[in-house]
Amino acid sequence: MNNNTANFPLLCIADPQHALAASLAERNLKHFQLALNLGADPNRRDSSSSNQSVFEHACQSAGCSSFIVECLKHHADVQQPNADGRYPIHHAAASLDVENIRALLDHSESSLDVQYQQRTALHLLFESINDGNWRAVFDCVQLLIDRGANVNVPNEDNRSALGVFVRDSRRKVGSELWREEVVRYCLKAGWVDVDSFRRGELRKQIGECFPGVSIPVYVMEANLNALLAAVKSRNEGKFDLVLAQYRDKVDEVTRRGDFGVLLEETVLTGRVSFVEKVLSEDFVFEGDSGVTRLLETCCNRGFPDLLKFLLSKCGGKEDQVRQINASPLLSQTIKEMNIQKDNRKCPFFKCFNILLEDGRVEIDKVDEKGFSALHYAVKYKVDAAVELLLQCSAYIGTLNMFKELPICEMNPDALEGYLDSCIT
Repeated sequence: MNNNTANFPLLCIADPQHALAASLAERNLKHFQLALNLGADPNRRDSSSSNQSVFEHACQSAGCSSFIVECLKHHADVQQPNADGRYPIHHAAASLDVENIRALLDHSESSLDVQYQQRTALHLLFESINDGNWRAVFDCVQLLIDRGANVNVPNEDNRSALGVFVRDSRRKVGSELWREEVVRYCLKAGWVDVDSFRRGELRKQIGECFPGVSIPVYVMEANLNALLAAVKSRNEGKFDLVLAQYRDKVDEVTRRGDFGVLLEETVLTGRVSFVEKVLSEDFVFEGDSGVTRLLETCCNRGFPDLLKFLLSKCGGKEDQVRQINASPLLSQTIKEMNIQKDNRKCPFFKCFNILLEDGRVEIDKVDEKGFSALHYAVKYKVDAAVELLLQCSAYIGTLNMFKELPICEMNPDALEGYLDSCIT
């Protein structure tokens, strides 16, 4: 054992933040975990010219997926951009390591289509692809598309990610076979808008560069698959057109059967505008409507506006309230919070407040482990949530499966304030 290894625990105790960066540089996962457990913050930016956090550095470094996972366990923020506007998903794309991207997406898919300088992660990957790295980049592209990345988001030049790739392919003498493989995959993976951007430039350029590739002729269909494709593309204009034809041509029995699938897909967009188009103005979720899954999606992905809208469509009857409380929604929002982030900007804290303000939500609902929202707020040291829960009379006597009370690890100041309020 060398001196550096032997002295590492001492370094962790003396300066866990420095130890965290050092263990990442050495690719020592055990030491990295130790530094995190001793309080190192993966989101803290260093004071050097890079102004980069350890989490961001791990994301952009190939072979660091295990380190990314550990950062995420300690509240690394996947939704926080750096000073330049680059998100963790963009750093992971720069690593050209599919496992780095997978580690982020397994934790949360909420940042799939966020943009850096009007470019998504798909744009960045297609900008970097070449003969030497194409297989690694293609693996990353496939994973992103499989997880639902939108291939039709335009950049500042009004080109989709595939449009960027095909444009660059035109500059290559004798386009390589692998380029054709990439184009074929993208065209088959889902609806690709080859006609809307730059007056149909993409369709024309694919025909010129890859004459052997069959380009789909998109006929305006009026069925569930066409609706889902429009939703996944986040193209509201196209969705409006397809939905109008769908309602005009498809019988009511079929529409009723398609409703649940279509609604779930629109909820995944996080946009109230999409969901409003599917629900009638006077629509109310019944007790067996499956609204629980939709509310869970909003809480897990941080869609406060949509959560509020869906709750407004839930009635107050016993079976309807039971659906709202079928899942511990408050606990789910707390588990997604980042205590380093300003609560006013945190979408999960906004969801938490919306739930607290809704009188139908059961504040002491427990999960399968017997943990209440107050248990999780104390466990993850979300003091603002603890304070609000106590103000709303959350029960402090709930025992979880480990026979633990929420007050066991509660911040003494919060507990004292609560007890004082009980006396007065």
